Amino acid sequence: MMNVNNLSVLQGASRVSGGFSRGRALGSSANIADISPSGYAAGVSAIKGKIKFYIVNFNPSVMKHTEVNPSGVMSIEMVATIRPILDKLVRRFETLSDSKHTLYVLSESGEWELKGKYNIAYEDDEEVFWNEDTSIPVVHILAVSNSYYY
Repeated sequence: MMNVNNLSVLQGASRVSGGFSRGRALGSSANIADISPSGYAAGVSAIKGKIKFYIVNFNPSVMKHTEVNPSGVMSIEMVATIRPILDKLVRRFETLSDSKHTLYVLSESGEWELKGKYNIAYEDDEEVFWNEDTSIPVVHILAVSNSYYY
């Protein structure tokens, strides 16, 4: 039986004294306490992606993003939902917010997913799919003019 007065006998993982890090070990991955309000670990920059924006006045079911050049391209930090994308996009294309377009976002299956008019898409703030087939992740947004529907 071990003598309680002789604790120096403890060795290896059960050793309680004489360790080299003494609770100040640094890991290579972020802990929950390292995460800033922006969602990124302190000192880690956000991942940049691109938004490819298409404006058309025809049926979105025949629109193939691989066959049409985008009306505009912009860089943006990758975000999970559409609202921050729309915030930045409407600053550059003001008429987007005046309900003259119906918005669609390319889904993971390659189909155009209906998001609705700008105010509906903004309020619903649904997730977007980042296509990572290229070196830079891309979200494809399609704006169909109301003239197509009427």
